[in-house]
Amino acid sequence: LDQASIEAGDALAESCYSCHGSNGNSEKYGLIPSLAAMPPEYFIYSLKTYLGGKRDNEPMEIFRASLGEKEIKQLAAYYASQTPRKPPKPAKGSYKEGELASADCAGCHGLDGNSLNPEIPHLAGQPSEYLIKAMKDYRNGIRKERLMMDALHKMSDSKIIDLAAYYAQQRPESPLKSQQNALKTFDPIAQGKAIADTCNACHGPNGNSLKLDVPSLSGLGIRYFVAAASAYRDGTRKHPVMEKVVSQLSDSDFEKAGFYYGLQPPTNNKKATGFDQAAGEKLSKECVSCHGKGGISTDSRTPSLAGQDAAYLAAATRAYAKGERLSDAMKSPAEVLKEQDIINVTGYFASLPSAKPDNNIPAQPQVSIVVKCDRCHGDNGNSTERGTPSIAGQSEAYLALALKEYQDGRRKNKYMNAMSDVLSVVEMKAIAAYYAKQERK
Repeated sequence: LDQASIEAGDALAESCYSCHGSNGNSEKYGLIPSLAAMPPEYFIYSLKTYLGGKRDNEPMEIFRASLGEKEIKQLAAYYASQTPRKPPKPAKGSYKEGELASADCAGCHGLDGNSLNPEIPHLAGQPSEYLIKAMKDYRNGIRKERLMMDALHKMSDSKIIDLAAYYAQQRPESPLKSQQNALKTFDPIAQGKAIADTCNACHGPNGNSLKLDVPSLSGLGIRYFVAAASAYRDGTRKHPVMEKVVSQLSDSDFEKAGFYYGLQPPTNNKKATGFDQAAGEKLSKECVSCHGKGGISTDSRTPSLAGQDAAYLAAATRAYAKGERLSDAMKSPAEVLKEQDIINVTGYFASLPSAKPDNNIPAQPQVSIVVKCDRCHGDNGNSTERGTPSIAGQSEAYLALALKEYQDGRRKNKYMNAMSDVLSVVEMKAIAAYYAKQERK
């Protein structure tokens, strides 16, 4: 979203005003969407579907010859930077019923219709009549997008109208404003909660699942949480919905959500049935060396099993046995289990009381800087010790990478290895950003 692209897009956008309104805020509330604050990635994808004929709209086809890749990106930058306005209150539909129904949409479109995934559109603040038409088009097969077609399959007109009424009244957020605000504060727990709000639609309140086959996220160690989420994003774990939801989230985003869930007390919401308690307990003795006594892990890289959803644990065990989930540590013990063994041992762990993980909560960068870094590297990173480098004014990217390499053991220094071992990527980036801005003396 550089300024030059925004200004170039501003000039191009004059051709769009007659339909989409000044600054992308539609005043034709029937069937024309607002473009202000639309995530640029989704804007680009959506516009190309019109220009390429995948979506049928005769007025949009006029621009096919005049808009190339460069112009499309400039328009996307311009509209992403615009301040959105809420449309008038919808004439029909129940806000309350729509709010209840929106829980099923939050995993992709965000808790209040502000998507965290730039490839998925905001629904917040869009005209209700436009949302109604779009949802009906997906339901009726006019728009082709498998996730949306499945989500809206057989949905009633009244529920669609209620959803549109709810989202039309939500406050839309600009991606540019979100980026600017994110630079001003270090509050990974609050930022993690915002990310987690989109996960709770499936994984339950505060990450305590209420759905069969869906795991709880509370009670997971931070490093395991990040590794598991990354596996879905990178495609090494297969799950179409999860892959889509996390596709644009970074490791830092995963850490923030993991920190938030690490503070939430886990609860056993589901009772496992159909398993042999004694047989499961006997089999569990092979698991506790990694997953901890009573299924409570003491290693943040290994998940606790106590209180987790039994059906999810069984499915995961089968996937490890078949090689569909990759883990050298899990494949051998999983593939020797018979089906009833899997049911017994996962049922047993699911029946045990869960507990909060012992995660390190991220400290304010100033604490790490004063207590840890300045002690060796000098005030504000200006070293006075021979053999200890000054880090004031050093490249931010270099400093963050160096800390990660010390943590991973690729760089060897017993003090730095120990200091960095407890740092999250979020903290490393904050520390690197601080020292990069300091004046070298």
